[in-house]
Amino acid sequence: MLKFVYKGMIKMKIGEYNVEVRRSKRKSAAIKITADMQIVVFVPLYVSDNEIERMVISKSKWIDDKK
Repeated sequence: MLKFVYKGMIKMKIGEYNVEVRRSKRKSAAIKITADMQIVVFVPLYVSDNEIERMVISKSKWIDDKK
């Protein structure tokens, strides 16, 4: 997993996916595929990078179907 931080957002390389991570004061996590086929993960502040990686990998079939 590679990790790049810029402009308050984190870019991560998880497996074959380039993922943008946005942390905020929210209670649940969500994965969004944007119109330009970018993967954006919204997570609470306390969620670790390892948990994000597990979440993306567990949803990889859904992500592939949407792309």
